[in-house]
Amino acid sequence: VGEKLSGDAFPRDEVEFLQIVAHQAASAIEKSRFWEEDQMKSEFVSIASHELLTPTASINGYLSMILDDNMGQVDATAREFLTKVYQSSERLAKLVEDLLNVSRIESGRLKINKREFSLVDSVRKAVDELKVNAEKKSLDLAFIAPQIGLPTVYADPDHIYRVLVNLIGNAIKYTQSGWVRCFVAQYDPTHLIFTVADSGLGIPKEAMGHLFEKFYRVERQATAGIQGTGLGLYVSKKIIDLLGGQMWLESEVGKGTKFYFTVPICTDEMKTAPVPAQAAEQAAQPVQHPPAAGQPPVQAPAGLAQPKSVPVPTLAPNPAPDLTPRLNAANTVT
Repeated sequence: VGEKLSGDAFPRDEVEFLQIVAHQAASAIEKSRFWEEDQMKSEFVSIASHELLTPTASINGYLSMILDDNMGQVDATAREFLTKVYQSSERLAKLVEDLLNVSRIESGRLKINKREFSLVDSVRKAVDELKVNAEKKSLDLAFIAPQIGLPTVYADPDHIYRVLVNLIGNAIKYTQSGWVRCFVAQYDPTHLIFTVADSGLGIPKEAMGHLFEKFYRVERQATAGIQGTGLGLYVSKKIIDLLGGQMWLESEVGKGTKFYFTVPICTDEMKTAPVPAQAAEQAAQPVQHPPAAGQPPVQAPAGLAQPKSVPVPTLAPNPAPDLTPRLNAANTVT
């Protein structure tokens, strides 16, 4: 800092003040530049993903037709190669869809169409769809239906279904042998809870705090051959947050994992109230992670009461335990 126009020197306190202002201004300019670059990257991902969506869908459609026996005979060798191409094409389509959803969520453009529906019916449908995946691995996949009638929920049924398929699909993917169980119960007076429990590999404590981060995957020898994008849990957690629920997990290496999420119970006020547009800042809320290594096990997130009885089996070796008494207790209205 030079002299004042009057020729006098600046006092020390004014110099220090100007240095602070200059530092903050430089920091703000740098953050603005990073924000603009991030926006450009997000826009590029959105455009590129959208442009890839149509050709990948066409590739999947034509390959599916070729592999259909009604379209004509394909020799065994060609069928083997075409099946591998089809599987790779499906993975590409899933990646494109995940990237599009990430872009929509982070820009506040994810369409949310809330309405009343049955969470039990959605879970049953997802389990039926994924049965074939479980049968390929000789896994016992089952939905343990509640023993009493449950209220309907108020959310976006399509987004909830995608979350269900992702969580149940992950349970199947990371379980080498044994069982996968799905449950729905009343969590508190205003929420239902969905739970998927498995007898799979389990998740190390040091990895649990990162599971809901974008592109994060647990890297270890046991999961080396399992493919994934690292986006499914990130997108699922964001969707549940936007729908007014919470998602969390419990896990122990070698004994299995439980994933939970809650959904608001439908009320008359919800059915008659107009649905507000989703704001971009709402989608940008920070992700709530489970505790890091050495901290207590994951409990219900803040704002939701811990249930008296969680309707899931104790993590145990195969076979799955008899769950009927616990389910009856969990679904009994008091």
